[in-house]
Amino acid sequence: MENNQISLRLSKEEFSHQFINSQLQQRGIQKQSDEFVEQQQLIEKRLDFLSMMPQGGVVAEIGVHKGFFTNCILQQNQPDKLHLIDPWFLMGKEWKWGKGNLSTVDALMGILDYYRKELVDRKLILHLGWSEEVLAEFEDGYFDWVYLDSSHEYEDTLKELNILKLKVKANGIIAGDDFDFVTLEKAVKEFMEKEDYIFIYKNMTDGQWAIQKRN
Repeated sequence: MENNQISLRLSKEEFSHQFINSQLQQRGIQKQSDEFVEQQQLIEKRLDFLSMMPQGGVVAEIGVHKGFFTNCILQQNQPDKLHLIDPWFLMGKEWKWGKGNLSTVDALMGILDYYRKELVDRKLILHLGWSEEVLAEFEDGYFDWVYLDSSHEYEDTLKELNILKLKVKANGIIAGDDFDFVTLEKAVKEFMEKEDYIFIYKNMTDGQWAIQKRN
């Protein structure tokens, strides 16, 4: 996969053109389609955030969808291992949001095909299941940082955060998307107050956030 040699040392515009656009087209998303435009925007808004996250280490992406953002984490942060956690078809045969092909099975098949080398090399590790159940299987203090992009529901987010506080290292980072969701913001702020976490990144424009236990 030649495109995987591109690094975010390129400018944001070059990275978008040479890497994001290339990836979307290789995955069968036609340029200028509604899905192409949507995914390009969703990925681009996270690039500044990724530049703030640690290099290497063990990372989890919780809520993977079709795995478009996965490649950006691989390229920008070059984790030793990246765990992908998503229920995919356990949610049903189709997502009720988004554009383009909404098949949960096709999404998983696309990831298996596009990332076959990384999966075989065990750089990427796939976990099919609900986040709470999958995360509970990891030893405490396992992750250097995690990216949470799951249901955004208040109760779900609180449960995930309370598991993640154990599963990330003492100085680990819990980060995520869509801080403009009222339910997610409420859960994150309540968790932070109770567990003494602080923001190390918050941008209401792009919706990205990251928190860490206060020293």
